[in-house]
Amino acid sequence: MSRKVSSKTIATRFLAGYIDCPSKEQDGFLTAFVTWLYDRRYWRKRNDIQQAVKRVWYEQQGLLETQITTSAELPTETKQELTKALEKYFAKKIIAQFRVQPSLLGGLVVSTAEGQVISFTFQQLLNNLTQQV
Repeated sequence: MSRKVSSKTIATRFLAGYIDCPSKEQDGFLTAFVTWLYDRRYWRKRNDIQQAVKRVWYEQQGLLETQITTSAELPTETKQELTKALEKYFAKKIIAQFRVQPSLLGGLVVSTAEGQVISFTFQQLLNNLTQQV
């Protein structure tokens, strides 16, 4: 009986092999990897493994994927300034996806791929004030 291997372990090993593989041999490496997934019955986990590869690669490169939600569209300059501030705060290169949610009561919400949520909204301010009273 084979033991279960986590998606993160598979992703880490895949990236190590792929990076070390000469570029002219990478197609063969990918084919062998896909065959290995199928043969070892990991094929059904391929979407999880794909996401794990992305997370491990970002981690290795010092990248952090974020989603920034605001109540209105931000000017390009503001988006750039916000991204720079987040890079300083997290000490990582930020890959920002901006989203507009009109129901948000002013401010913004930053969600990271690591599960952190930072809320600077009017609603959050009201909640904090209510808890203090």
